Amino acid sequence: MFSVSVIYGNTSWLLLFHKEETAKAAIGKLYGLPANIGGLVIPSEREVTDDFGQTMHALTPPIAAMFEDMDKSKMLHVEINLHRARMQQEVVKRAETDQALRARGPAILQPMMGPGPNGFRGGN
Repeated sequence: MFSVSVIYGNTSWLLLFHKEETAKAAIGKLYGLPANIGGLVIPSEREVTDDFGQTMHALTPPIAAMFEDMDKSKMLHVEINLHRARMQQEVVKRAETDQALRARGPAILQPMMGPGPNGFRGGN
């Protein structure tokens, strides 16, 4: 799966395509690049329909467009989250050996004692 994020000012749209070639051709259409069909160069109109029925028609080229291979970007997110998990594990290890953290006093909230001989909580 491939995505094309199209930006106009502070607005963006996401178009999705099954094939890489179709996604890249959509970017070309949005920028008004001519299409080469069987050796015949045809001026492009700025109307694009993605593989899920979203149609976008633009009068001017976008400010920016980002092409994304979603299978590769999925691995990017996996690697980022693995890196965060490794960092968290390192923080826990260092906290266990940090003298300032180990020298903490008793917890502020102590567990409640069971009822005392007079039926009151908190002692004998």
